[in-house]
Amino acid sequence: YIATSTCPTFNMTHPIQMTPILELRDFDITTSQICFDMVTMESDRFIACRDKAMNSTSVTVIDLENSKEPLELPIPADSAIMHPRRKIVAVRHGKMLQLIDIEQDKMVKSHNNHEVVIYWRWIDEGTIGFVTHDTTVFHWALDDHSAPVKKFTVDHKIKERCRIVDYRADKYHKFLALIGIAKNSRGGEGGSIQLYCTESGQSRFFDGNAACFVKMHLESNSEPSNLLVYSSNKGESMLKVQMLWSHEAGDQINCKPPSSLIYPSESDSDYPISINSSSREGAVYLVTKRGFFYIFYLDPSMLIYSGRILEDFIYIATRHFPEGVIGITMKGQVFSISMSFRKMVKFVSDSNRDLARKINEKWMWPILPSAPFLQPPEKEVERIHWRGGMKHESHLTDSITQVLVAGGQDPSKIRKKDIQFIYDFVEKYKLEHMQEAALPTAESPSPRSISPIDESIPSSSSYNPFLQDLPCTSTTPILESPSHSKPLPPLPPVPPPRPSLAKTEKKSSEAELLARAEKAERERDALAARLEDIERKYRKALDLLARSKVANGTDEKTSLQEFVRNACKIGIQGLLAEFSQMRLETHPIGDKPRIAFHSNPDKNRYLDVYCVDESRVVLNDGGSDYINANWVEVSDSQRRYICTQAPMTSTIEDFWRMVWQTKCRSIVMLCNIMECGKKKCEQYWPDTVGQEVAFGSFRLRALTKEQEQPLTITLLSISSGFETFEIEHILWSDWPDRGVPMESLTCFKLLEKIKNLTPTAIHCSAGIGRTGTIVALDLLSTSLQKGETKTAKEIVVDLRTKRHGSVQTDLQYLFIHRAVIEYGLSKQMLEDSEVRVFINDYDALCDLRGCF
Repeated sequence: YIATSTCPTFNMTHPIQMTPILELRDFDITTSQICFDMVTMESDRFIACRDKAMNSTSVTVIDLENSKEPLELPIPADSAIMHPRRKIVAVRHGKMLQLIDIEQDKMVKSHNNHEVVIYWRWIDEGTIGFVTHDTTVFHWALDDHSAPVKKFTVDHKIKERCRIVDYRADKYHKFLALIGIAKNSRGGEGGSIQLYCTESGQSRFFDGNAACFVKMHLESNSEPSNLLVYSSNKGESMLKVQMLWSHEAGDQINCKPPSSLIYPSESDSDYPISINSSSREGAVYLVTKRGFFYIFYLDPSMLIYSGRILEDFIYIATRHFPEGVIGITMKGQVFSISMSFRKMVKFVSDSNRDLARKINEKWMWPILPSAPFLQPPEKEVERIHWRGGMKHESHLTDSITQVLVAGGQDPSKIRKKDIQFIYDFVEKYKLEHMQEAALPTAESPSPRSISPIDESIPSSSSYNPFLQDLPCTSTTPILESPSHSKPLPPLPPVPPPRPSLAKTEKKSSEAELLARAEKAERERDALAARLEDIERKYRKALDLLARSKVANGTDEKTSLQEFVRNACKIGIQGLLAEFSQMRLETHPIGDKPRIAFHSNPDKNRYLDVYCVDESRVVLNDGGSDYINANWVEVSDSQRRYICTQAPMTSTIEDFWRMVWQTKCRSIVMLCNIMECGKKKCEQYWPDTVGQEVAFGSFRLRALTKEQEQPLTITLLSISSGFETFEIEHILWSDWPDRGVPMESLTCFKLLEKIKNLTPTAIHCSAGIGRTGTIVALDLLSTSLQKGETKTAKEIVVDLRTKRHGSVQTDLQYLFIHRAVIEYGLSKQMLEDSEVRVFINDYDALCDLRGCF
């Protein structure tokens, strides 16, 4: 392994920092209360403490973002666990399970279980997993009114020997891991892990007492791989990695998994209590009971840090945003451990330079000036610092810089992208517009007196005469478009040439002096005409430059850069708070939409997804005119969306009636038929080429089908009577419910496909989360392309006046910003260094919430 540090001295140069946050005793929570079921911490946001008095119990909730105002809840509870992000508390009392919204002071849902629950926890933001006394594992969803769903039965190997301490699920709930611990022969804590696959219905067993799921890119697999990382305590302490294979396209069963790692253990009685991962960095954090902290790098497998961070025993630990862990000691101290990526690279470089170079490239951090060997390949430097691929011609860069300085630009404010823009403009327009602008060429240069920087310009064929001949002595930088309402600043006056009055032996005659004066006057007039001609060409060239900005989307570039700057300034936490405030600004639902909604109970998939009356799609030609669908138009465009819920058995015919009536040219489906064991949509279209199905009077046939991962595009024909037309059905299959996709640019790939296929019917399950995210992104990108300065908040608030509840979660709101940033990077409108902090924070948050 790389480095070991026992009780390290935490200083500004150390890669690991331990920060005390608060003491539970300040909230009247004694050390005797810090035990199983009394104090719980499901995330780095909340701590829930159950206080048992004489004849009553209460729950204290500590919000770590506002710890000065703890919440006292006078409710009976045997156990309480807080939602990872929202102020929703799950309370267990006897066999009764309840979910309570603290902010709205209301019951979200409840369930009277047949058996007593012996262990439970939030496995993600939408699901609680719990184990009953008869050792059955259930999942209980937050966002619907369904009862808990049985997943599997705990094996007798764990049931008889172990106390259950943890339960984990992968992103799609395909793999589930139940963890139990028991005393081993050495006096320490041994354990067993039951890994259950929902696809096969089979279990596997491993020796271990802590585990987590990781989905990350391995060198041997082009797609993300599913991994189970766990700590084995059989014999030597070892971190093991198990490759998980399912029917996903990205899983390759012949992919080589990372190697197992032996790590030092200071005591036989010490054991891991927490393993958490960061998929983006490929790092795993392990915390032990006795306060030791380990960081592992998975590809290649390597222990890169080991050290004791606390002398006290640790009670519980979990992942801490953005990088590190947060925990509670047995004495009640709440602490956080954070890792500096930049300092860790330098720390690793002292022992293993090759690994340091690899993890530096993986983490995409700026190059350390003190470690020149960490420089990535030259192409990578170009990609990071010159995203447009500008040639490395220092003389050209210097000359352009001098032109800008001569034009009145402050040298300290000249940016690389300014130079890049001029270079691109010159290269693109020098041949097309040289004759139109009548600019002088290198073979016929201007007089030296016209160009004040002529002497500094090297004689190189790569240098463009466009810059050589423009007298840029105005106070307006060359990058700014000229204002047609104001005259150009005057060019500098050029003094007339002075006639030679050298003394001669013979006195010049009066006629000779007169001739010389007349010649000087003619030369002065010619020079004035030349200056006037240059000024005219200067105006024309600047006008061409201004027009080229519009043609090249520079207005879009400026708007996008301003949007991204604001997003980075607000930051992830600010945007999360902004999303929370938006509920106050959404469109109010009046009596009319509620009447329509309640009049058609069998045509609404969810009880709280209302259909805004003012924009709803009204069906005609027989039957009810109601369908849970709304029109959304993209301003100044021909594009129109129909945002709707996924068809149900009772609404499939209505769905195709809507498609037929509105002559939709495309359907976008953003969900799967089944998700996390629940049916989210009916099979309303023929999925196999040549297959025909009928719904009422509508006949459908699948003509062609092609894969463009993660999109599946099926060309359908729809017929009714003697009329037939074709429509494209596009399925995006790997976007999780209430979550975000891993690849941002797929959104723009999708929008490009449907931009001319309008109207577009678009749906997920409810028709507001994933659906609202795509539509909001289209509205925002269209606004930016027009040079407007609308914020994502304005876009979403306006969208909700048409489709109520659009953009369902705060992560989806963050994803809109992340997608715009990725688009800007792909179009070379942004520098990587400008947005790296935002990207890192976003990825860390997604990783923390189990989105990657």
